[in-house]
Amino acid sequence: MEIKIFLEKHPEIDKFIILEDCIEEIGEDLLPYTVVCDTDKGFKEVEYRKAVSILRNQPEIIRGNSYQENR
Repeated sequence: MEIKIFLEKHPEIDKFIILEDCIEEIGEDLLPYTVVCDTDKGFKEVEYRKAVSILRNQPEIIRGNSYQENR
């Protein structure tokens, strides 16, 4: 929820990723923006590549109650 509030307060942000080690803390609507990092191994090349892919292919953010692709 904190991420959604932050994004609503900062409309200048048009792309983002979430780096998280606990997938249960991310709402289903934010999963497309999430890179899950292993708690023991951290942020490795595979996570880096996924993060870059998310940023390059990210749809426009529709602000409001959820973050959905603008189609």
